[in-house]
Amino acid sequence: MTEQQTCQASDELFGECSYARAYPVCDARRPRPTNVKNGRGLPDQERFRLKKLVQTRIGTLNVGSMTGKGRELVDMMERRRVQILCVQETRWKGNKAKELGEGYKLFYSGANEAGRNGVGIILNNELKTTVVSVNRRNDRIMTMKLDSEDIINIMSVYAPQAGCEDEEKDTFWNELKQEIDSIPREERVIIGGDLNGHVGRKGNETRGRVHGGWSVGVVNEEGRRIVDFALASDMALCNTFFEKQDKHLITYRSEGVTSQIDFILYRRPIIKEVTNCKVINKENVATQHKLLVMDCSIDVTGRKKKRKVCTPNIKWWLLKTPENCEIFKRKVMEKAKRLEGVTMVGRKQARDCNKKREEIKRVERIFEKLLNEENERDNFEDGTEIRNEQKQISREEVVQAMKKMKSGKATGTRRDTRGGVGSGLRRGSVWIAVDLFNQAYITAKKEANRDGTREPTKQRNFVKPQGTKIRLK
Repeated sequence: MTEQQTCQASDELFGECSYARAYPVCDARRPRPTNVKNGRGLPDQERFRLKKLVQTRIGTLNVGSMTGKGRELVDMMERRRVQILCVQETRWKGNKAKELGEGYKLFYSGANEAGRNGVGIILNNELKTTVVSVNRRNDRIMTMKLDSEDIINIMSVYAPQAGCEDEEKDTFWNELKQEIDSIPREERVIIGGDLNGHVGRKGNETRGRVHGGWSVGVVNEEGRRIVDFALASDMALCNTFFEKQDKHLITYRSEGVTSQIDFILYRRPIIKEVTNCKVINKENVATQHKLLVMDCSIDVTGRKKKRKVCTPNIKWWLLKTPENCEIFKRKVMEKAKRLEGVTMVGRKQARDCNKKREEIKRVERIFEKLLNEENERDNFEDGTEIRNEQKQISREEVVQAMKKMKSGKATGTRRDTRGGVGSGLRRGSVWIAVDLFNQAYITAKKEANRDGTREPTKQRNFVKPQGTKIRLK
């Protein structure tokens, strides 16, 4: 290219016509980048926030029996870098936890009365301190919640074999569904176990959501139960989502019979966190089943770390100086004076105050008992209530009462004798006695109302209702 052609090409780029030579050819005439305004570097250079991923490996294995295999499992987990291992058919009775060595710990749910079944979860030294809760539902289902970088729910399950009753199978899957429904949707759930079923190849689009298509064998009735549970719970069968050779898919070998009956399930919406899932064949801890492992990268970018609450250390060495000793002594005495009058000097006053409080409580109990004590009374069931005002005394009542009186006897505290009243009766002045008695009755009733003591509203056979209990305050 000649110099003139180069200049023309430059003019087309920058809209100028100049034949100034630049040797060697460089980009000195290009416009400079614009000024930085956002403080994040050049306009075409943006700093993206890196995701914080936690690499975790989870495994599942049917051990046949935990007796004599604790150390072998620990060596296998260290060699294969397995942090969490779900084990089935432990055949240990009881619901306990046991240290296996090298910091690994086993949490297990005991076998049934016949010594069969049993499940457990083994954690390494770092994760065993993050256990929040352990739910041992039965000898086939066990759930553990961990809170390390994020909340993870680990479930170890052991499904009934093909020869078991249908009722037992239905009970197992119903309880497993209830257990997973009790976990919030935002929390991660990982299920590892021996499900004793063949899921077969992917058959339709509905199964394709939870079934990746990579499997061995032909689907059977137990396999349909597994897929139905996965669809209902939206859990993905992870070891069917990765294209592997058959030797990395088969989890069970016995006398020439091979099948895929061990599975690891993960939440389907976050299946992208699972990076690999395969069978490791070169482990001989169990005779028939093979170790199935799953690698996942858990995104914990948005999770805030919890602040550790630590107890501050007491700086006793500061009391070496006399000044600090006096300050400490003064603050301790001031603190003690605020504790209900108890001081180093006034202990006698505190004892007196306590005695006074006890005496006051004792007197309150005595008065409360006295005020709420009731005397015995005669109860008449045939009593009738008097709602209206009582009638005045009649002439017949006066005559009958005067006839019952004995001669020479006083009628009461007053100095009225039967002589005057009786003579009036003989003279026929009965109406005078009637007026006298009615007037006395009305006067006595007014005095009773003035003093605050009212007559009962019923006759003699009226029962007064019980009063409420009086409490002293």
